[in-house]
Amino acid sequence: MKRVIERCPNCGVEHDEAVGGECEVCGTPLRFWCRVHGKEIGFLSSAECPRCVAEEQARRSRPVPPRAPAPTRREAPRAPVEAAPRRPRRPVVFDSPPPPYAGRDPREMAEDMRPYVAAGADFAVLMMRALFALVRHVIGWGVLGGIAGGVLGFQQGGDPIWSAMFGVMVGGGAGLFFGAISALRILFGARRREH
Repeated sequence: MKRVIERCPNCGVEHDEAVGGECEVCGTPLRFWCRVHGKEIGFLSSAECPRCVAEEQARRSRPVPPRAPAPTRREAPRAPVEAAPRRPRRPVVFDSPPPPYAGRDPREMAEDMRPYVAAGADFAVLMMRALFALVRHVIGWGVLGGIAGGVLGFQQGGDPIWSAMFGVMVGGGAGLFFGAISALRILFGARRREH
């Protein structure tokens, strides 16, 4: 940011860029102004502020004190540390019997998991069937509602687009209701047949 700028003495508008000597607002000739010291010394006769120049010279002429060297730290010599002898590990004794999978071959455990994996896969298939049934009902009822709404709007002489959109919303809501019922029948009806 420039410290010395051109400023209008009449209206106080500041111009960072030289605009040809006149204020853009009121047409008064511009004069130089220091943004830092202008309130103290007023308008300037040249493009340099005498106080800013003096501060810069004082800062440059001031010697920079040399940095003190970093303190060195001397440590007393340490005695060599001997490694402590390792104690032999004791076996861990359980008060309760070990879990049923302790010491077994992982392939045996995989065979034990087969019924659970099959049940999980069956449940995943049921969930996908229920989801597809729900989506199918929402889309189907939405399309039917859109067609019915568009036809009704056209016959009534209104705007068929808005009527069709309203029909899609109503039909989609009905489809959501019937789809949820169908999904629940898929999820819980299949289990009832198995037992």
